[in-house]
Amino acid sequence: MTPGGPEDPRPALLPLFAAEAGRRLDMIETGLRTEDRDYRSLVREAHTVRGSAAVLGLESVAEEAGRLESAFARAQIGRASCRERV
Repeated sequence: MTPGGPEDPRPALLPLFAAEAGRRLDMIETGLRTEDRDYRSLVREAHTVRGSAAVLGLESVAEEAGRLESAFARAQIGRASCRERV
């Protein structure tokens, strides 16, 4: 199978990716609106979007999702260290 060739299944998967990524981004948005953020869940959602985008060759989407994942992971670490100090 050649990427972009006639046997490449990725174009057919784009609508599924868009729906799933949209659902996960909605979950991220909802999670960010809560007072007590569950950063572990936010990291997981962003990680899933990043991985799916990478598999489909959507490099810029994967990069942006990776930035979100990293930011949420840093926030999670910062939150944990704040709790440890208290």
